[in-house]
Amino acid sequence: SWVALLPVSLSCRFPPANSPLDLVSALSVGGCVAGVAIAAVADAQKTKSKRVKGQEGMWCERGLWYYSRHPNHFGEAVFWASLYTVAAKDTPTWAAASPLFVLLWIY
Repeated sequence: SWVALLPVSLSCRFPPANSPLDLVSALSVGGCVAGVAIAAVADAQKTKSKRVKGQEGMWCERGLWYYSRHPNHFGEAVFWASLYTVAAKDTPTWAAASPLFVLLWIY
């Protein structure tokens, strides 16, 4: 999991001097929150779908699952990509391998 948090670790190691929260960082933090929310809602919908009598073992096709086959994975991908963009301005370019690694790992 250290690979996934590499941009944040590097950002903490080399902190910027009084860098205010700019628009990109604010949008990236919003992306992190949205990614967690998407993953949580998708997981809750799937759990609820599995508890419906007569639909045990069937694929969930309601809510976010209607639009995507794996919305929980999409939420995770949004979270990790957004986390990278929060730290990107303060980290080396090669740290972009972190969200790419997570995407390959998830899919």
